Amino acid sequence: MPPPPTALRFRTHRCSELRIRSTVEARLFHLERFKTVLADNGYPAPHEKADRFNITAVVSTHHASTDYHAHFLVREDEKDKTTIEILLHEGRIKGDKPERPPFAEDLVEWFVPFFEDVDVDINVNAQFVFPLKQFKSSMNLPSTISPLTNPMHGGPRAEARIMGVRIQFEPNEAGIQSVIHDLGGKSLHENVRLMRRAPFSSVDAKKLMTELYQVAISMTRGKRE
Repeated sequence: MPPPPTALRFRTHRCSELRIRSTVEARLFHLERFKTVLADNGYPAPHEKADRFNITAVVSTHHASTDYHAHFLVREDEKDKTTIEILLHEGRIKGDKPERPPFAEDLVEWFVPFFEDVDVDINVNAQFVFPLKQFKSSMNLPSTISPLTNPMHGGPRAEARIMGVRIQFEPNEAGIQSVIHDLGGKSLHENVRLMRRAPFSSVDAKKLMTELYQVAISMTRGKRE
């Protein structure tokens, strides 16, 4: 079966993970309807502790060409809150998975009817990986620094690297909050965070990945051959 024309491509965007999370007032997510649909689709009974619902599941894919797999989490929190998290992760899962909805390709859309059509906080976190053979940091950070001597024992010197440089953005229309710039090993890692307040029906995974990729790639420079 060919992929849909708007197929999400993780490898094209050098994305390893896209996480979409929303914590809402319980009245804004139809949990009972959600439970019924899960049962109808053959999902096992979820874990419930102290009368609070909690389920984490892996979902299968429609298309052989899909280059990612998906997980979802729905959890009742304290103080009448419900947390919904969708995780799309690069790479297919080996082995057979039950052919039952929801499927990875339409997981975001599958969740929409369970939400009230009102603005909610939507937090997005995307991780991108750029090989150092092809890219370098636009901030000219080295991947290693001079070996450091153990200050406690004066013993062997150890290699060290710069990692976790955080770039914080001022409030902006796109909702981009921060980038964590991490150099080390054979790759440059970019962790881009976004927060918007909008109806959950506005979430478009492909568009979000493209927007966050543009932020991530702006932190790099290609190396000339």
